Amino acid sequence: DHFQNGVFVNNASQIRVRSNKTYNVAVKSANINFTSTSSTIMPVSNVLWVKESNQTSYVNMSNVDQNILSNQSRGSNTFDVSYKATPGFNYNDGTYIANVIYTATQL
Repeated sequence: DHFQNGVFVNNASQIRVRSNKTYNVAVKSANINFTSTSSTIMPVSNVLWVKESNQTSYVNMSNVDQNILSNQSRGSNTFDVSYKATPGFNYNDGTYIANVIYTATQL
């Protein structure tokens, strides 16, 4: 069931942003593919999804910045991040790792 419908990790990380201006928060993977103990190459795109936990829809992770929060208020703000992985049935078992980069950009 997890391979077909995905694995969800709600509130997996908490991120705090302090800014004296409004800002956006973007997310991306450091690499195109997961690092793995398996010989199978698994792309991050269309497998790993991310969202700010209060949002309803996930953003497809890739090695290009994707906004998950836009026009956030200045000050000190904390938000939770949730992930979804949908590997399907095309990959060997093993441990798959993706480094995730969050960027806050002042507007």
